[in-house]
Amino acid sequence: MISHGTIVLPSGEQPRHHAFFVSLMAVLDRTGACLRWNAGLDIAFNCNDAIRRRAGAGEWVWIIGDDHTFAPDIIERLMCGDFDVVVPLVLQRNHPHRTVLYNADGSPYEFDPACAVPFKVDLAGSAGMLIREHVLRAIGDPWFRIAGTERQSEDIGFCQAVARAGFRIWCNPTVTMGHIASVEVWPDRNEATGQLRVAYRQPNMARLR
Repeated sequence: MISHGTIVLPSGEQPRHHAFFVSLMAVLDRTGACLRWNAGLDIAFNCNDAIRRRAGAGEWVWIIGDDHTFAPDIIERLMCGDFDVVVPLVLQRNHPHRTVLYNADGSPYEFDPACAVPFKVDLAGSAGMLIREHVLRAIGDPWFRIAGTERQSEDIGFCQAVARAGFRIWCNPTVTMGHIASVEVWPDRNEATGQLRVAYRQPNMARLR
């Protein structure tokens, strides 16, 4: 079992997707993490409330939305490396399925698709984000705020707070998550060329256990 932490599910009265629920149960079984589950439309409040209620339990917090699927060992793989904040590679559910990685000005972050080592980013979507406890202590409550512009949201506001506190956000492109639309949308690496492509997958419960 990996070092103990907390998984934060910030929205939904119940998981919206069966594939997500199967993924989550596998991760909980593997990690022994505690789950903090909030309902409602105010994602910033939900994240803050869940982190408050964890009462300092564990060494990390993992934020996940109920419209994603992931492998049981995703947290272990994200923890490989001395990263303060790290995200997997995940795509937007809508075409053209860009990554949820951004420059400081909000423009899409461009990177070498063949890259197979972690790299720094300015801003990232929070789904799948692993945050070390010392980062949360440095930022202070409230951790998540709406950033205040039309194109920004609570995850962008958190990334800006991470930067102000002197930390960096990393993406590990070898750790991927699916985004649930009518099918699961996954980043997929072509083993022959090293290039990334979009893979559309039907939910496969056996794969997620």
